[in-house]
Amino acid sequence: MKEGQESSSTICHHHQQEINSSIVNQVQQLQEETRQVKDQLSAQVQQLQEEVKNQLLGLSQQVTQALQVPVATSGRGLETQSDLDTSIRPQDCYDLLRSGRNESGIYTIYPQTCGIPGERVAVWCDMGEREVDEGGWTVVLLRRPLSTQVNFNRGWRDYRIGFGSPDTEYWIGNDVLHALTSGAPQVLRVDMTDWDGESRFEEYSHFHVSDSDHEYSLRLGTGTETAGDALKHHDNMLSSTPDRDNDNHGELKPSLY
Repeated sequence: MKEGQESSSTICHHHQQEINSSIVNQVQQLQEETRQVKDQLSAQVQQLQEEVKNQLLGLSQQVTQALQVPVATSGRGLETQSDLDTSIRPQDCYDLLRSGRNESGIYTIYPQTCGIPGERVAVWCDMGEREVDEGGWTVVLLRRPLSTQVNFNRGWRDYRIGFGSPDTEYWIGNDVLHALTSGAPQVLRVDMTDWDGESRFEEYSHFHVSDSDHEYSLRLGTGTETAGDALKHHDNMLSSTPDRDNDNHGELKPSLY
């Protein structure tokens, strides 16, 4: 080795320093690029969240407008009904009749429980086009002569929550029936048609069904006795189904009472 010449080890050391410095620069550059990408993604996510929020707000406003039902002035002194104001939703078909709905069909009502409107319920409303009375009947039990009948031989739970469909055959449900008959005095009308096609009806001046704690017991007022008053036999009886026998006959029955 001559004086004034770098050794091979010194040259390798300098080369390694250059490599390390290059790696550090590359790492710093990658970190900066990663930070920029992260900031861009964060801004995009924030923008998407704002767009979704605006879209949901617009959809909510559209739904609100769609659910508003214009009605005539009722006995409550109201001129409009809105699904946003739970205190003025139609509680039964008579409310709808007084609001100007005079055609029978499927409607949505909100029976009250303790003054609080419950969930929406689809029902068949008989508005009395073919009857002498003014109509406004909320149909709680509907049977029709169909090729495929709805099965009414059901258990306690089905009779509690209801089953079937208002456009075919249905039972409105004991919970809804309790809410309907607890909010305001109700009249019960039973329309019957025999095998010969002859129709009769029976009306009861008072109709009330208790809550589940009292087994949905039935209370009936005075009947017109135009069709035999057969339902009066069930006055003060508890609801009864095949899996919860509460009647006075000592046998299981698929009927409501």
